[in-house]
Amino acid sequence: MTREETNASDQSWGKQLGEGSKSWQPFDTHRAFETLTSGGFSDAQARALLSAMDESCESLATKSDLRELELRVRLHLGAYMFAAAGLVIAVLIAYMELRG
Repeated sequence: MTREETNASDQSWGKQLGEGSKSWQPFDTHRAFETLTSGGFSDAQARALLSAMDESCESLATKSDLRELELRVRLHLGAYMFAAAGLVIAVLIAYMELRG
C-alpha cells in the first residue's frame, strides 16, 4: 500500500468519523498496514482487512450526524404537538358550539 493510498484512505476516514471534532483521531492506515504485515499478514490480507474496515466505517454516525438527527426529531415533535393542540382546540370549539 503506497503512502498516497493510505493518505486518501485517512482523509476518507476523517470525513466519516467526524473530522473537526476534538475526540477524532486519524486512523493511520499505513502504520496499520505495516503492523499487520510485520505481524504475519500478507500484503493482500492486510489490504483486504483495511479495505473492509474502511467500508464498514461508511455507515457510522458522527456526532454531527446525531446532532442533526436530534434537531430534526425535535422539530417534528414540536410540529406534532402544535398540530395536536390545534386539534384539541378545534374539538373544544365544536363542543362549545353544540352545547351552546
